[in-house]
Amino acid sequence: MRGDYMRGHFRCKALLVGLMTVLLPCAAQTATILFGEPSTEGGNSSFLVIDANGNALPMCVGAPPVGGCVGASTMNVESTSVTVQFPVGALGGNLSATAYLLEPAFEVPGGLAISDRLNLAVSSGVGTFDFVMATFTSDNESGNQGSIAPNFPVGLRVPEDGTLQELTSFFFTGSDTAPVPVGAALPGGTRIFAQSDIVPEPSGMLLPATGIIILIGNRLRQGRLKPSRIAS
Repeated sequence: MRGDYMRGHFRCKALLVGLMTVLLPCAAQTATILFGEPSTEGGNSSFLVIDANGNALPMCVGAPPVGGCVGASTMNVESTSVTVQFPVGALGGNLSATAYLLEPAFEVPGGLAISDRLNLAVSSGVGTFDFVMATFTSDNESGNQGSIAPNFPVGLRVPEDGTLQELTSFFFTGSDTAPVPVGAALPGGTRIFAQSDIVPEPSGMLLPATGIIILIGNRLRQGRLKPSRIAS
């Protein structure tokens, strides 16, 4: 633990978060950002930023290294944000986009209510470094995140299921009524995961880390482990 940032080391190819497996290709990519709600009411949401090898990125001190570093961040009860910095030109594009996790239809009839909002801002080629700023904002149970429009594309709808879900390919620009999908990839190969309303798991199998549940050890075997319930 360094400040409010969780640090650790994970081998290449597979990272177990709770009982979920996040595949980490060894090909170059900038960063994978994981957000999670607390396992108990009243705790802060949290984040973890790792590179392609599963190593937690260092905190920024001076100019950012080639692999990136973690800059400004906040962790609050319903909102968490983190900025990841890279050398100028590393990301190769600018972007302002949004993705949603929706309340399941069996909890909120209609399946249009927003549970969690993820905002992404990418800046490249401007100033002294490139950056990705990601913000995770959760519903405070009063419906304060609102609802998507009835004509919101089905292909961009992601109902939360309590597990770690990848939202990389579900970001869009524009408005809810006229969204423009960003596509399968984000600038610099950035990947975004989020876990909302955590599903309880056997306590003896977990290592809690300020909201994001991390489990590592002899479960990392040769080759890639299959993801269990990650949205694609």
